[in-house]
Amino acid sequence: MGFVIMLTLVLLVSVVGRLAMAGAVCWVYGSAGYASGIRVHFVGKTPWFTNGVRVPDAIATTSSLGAFIASVLVSYGILYCLRYVYRLTRKGKYENA
Repeated sequence: MGFVIMLTLVLLVSVVGRLAMAGAVCWVYGSAGYASGIRVHFVGKTPWFTNGVRVPDAIATTSSLGAFIASVLVSYGILYCLRYVYRLTRKGKYENA
């Protein structure tokens, strides 16, 4: 369980959190808004778009919660695959496990 928590935090900060913020921009402004350079940045704890408009609370909460759930599921999937490969490589020829 400790590895899942650590991997979740790493994925949330490095990959999934950035995708969630990009998704929030695309949700509000569409892909044209993201292509024109609108991004999300944090002033204190409040998310703002780079054009000066505050991110709606419902969208910020939904994207953050979705990023957390996605990072937990991805970390469980990665660790399950690693465990499966480990058991395949460690299993003897006539061993039951």
